[in-house]
Amino acid sequence: MSNIHSAPKFARDLARSIIKPLPNNFVERPWGGTRIRQFKNLCALPDQRVIGGAGLGESFEIAAFDADPEACRFPSMVRLANGELASLPALLEAHGELILGKEWVSRHGRCIPLLPKFLCVAELLSIQGHPPGHTEVYVTVDADPGATIRVGFRRNMDRQLLQRELNAGLDAQRQFAAMLNPETDWLLIQRQLGSWFAARDEPAAAVIDALDEHLVAAGQTRSASRLLETLKNQYWFMLDAMNEIELQPGQIIHNCNPPRFEANLGHAPAAEVHALGNPEAREFVMLEVRRAGPTLRAWDNVRFPMREVDIEGALDVLNLEATSAEEFVVTPSATGDAARQISVDSPNFRLEHIKLGPAESLAITSAATHCLHVLEGAALISSEYSDVDASLERGESAIVPEQVDVYNIASGSAPIHIVKVDIP
Repeated sequence: MSNIHSAPKFARDLARSIIKPLPNNFVERPWGGTRIRQFKNLCALPDQRVIGGAGLGESFEIAAFDADPEACRFPSMVRLANGELASLPALLEAHGELILGKEWVSRHGRCIPLLPKFLCVAELLSIQGHPPGHTEVYVTVDADPGATIRVGFRRNMDRQLLQRELNAGLDAQRQFAAMLNPETDWLLIQRQLGSWFAARDEPAAAVIDALDEHLVAAGQTRSASRLLETLKNQYWFMLDAMNEIELQPGQIIHNCNPPRFEANLGHAPAAEVHALGNPEAREFVMLEVRRAGPTLRAWDNVRFPMREVDIEGALDVLNLEATSAEEFVVTPSATGDAARQISVDSPNFRLEHIKLGPAESLAITSAATHCLHVLEGAALISSEYSDVDASLERGESAIVPEQVDVYNIASGSAPIHIVKVDIP
């Protein structure tokens, strides 16, 4: 990494080029699927995931924000011109003003305050929220027929009642976990219970025999069955309280308090309650763009081993008033250029969709640092005014520094779809 703090020419060259983090910044998740390597053209591994185990759930595309624990744990890496590897946070810390621009650094620091990811989801995630100002947008790349996510409460929720329900469910989960042998294989338990919870009408008798050998003491079967029935009721109570959105490739969902609530929020808009994934384990791949920051779990859908849950913290930030699925699904707006559309233009980020047919090109003029994410096809980036000559493949992302203010995007023999993300 000797070049990071070296002569000014290195920094100037970096600031006048496309910065491409390595595309394999994968993060294993218990809900992860099998498609993210194939999407990124990185040697698909059909056996990479054991059901109930961990799959490659996320690829942190641009992780350069040390205030976020996960971004700090999985920083983006960049291969320099001499072949060395350097972390993106280290590059920005050393040369932030040249790469990002002085105004950017004065507002955001020497970092990228977003954490864009590609997600590959094969199981149900937790029910969660984020602090005010932390909204999210999801761009669906691929989805099994019938794959869904849940966003926003579909009916008004009473906070005290909801808090009691969530605490009772968490207590029941802890009681059930305490009945199991300390040497229990938690992934095996998750495997056995996961499909049972998803089967709404199956009684506990359908699964309790398989769990009997894991109980600490004999004679606990009846008590364990009662706890499981309680947990299943809580599982479906929470899912039924939320809007279900069926995914389609190309669909855009903006998870943000609907505009009708803004006057009464008393704070910056936040993400609505959400649970990505679905009980039926229908898999999907999507680009998620959000501000880096904390995730507050209200309910983890009875996942084992148990993870941290912050019921009170989540309820403090969630809108408990009824919403509808239609309020989150976005129809992109025209820009006057057939190749460019805007889907989200918010205080946190602005998403522009660039779609070119085979052998087409488009000139881009931009006054600020921004990011590019390729959802389809392969693009060639070039410029007459800076040292730009880069290719971007499907599943790859890049940072375009402030100094690369004019450049050209060209497609090859296939169409391309690029999402350009700006911070207003």
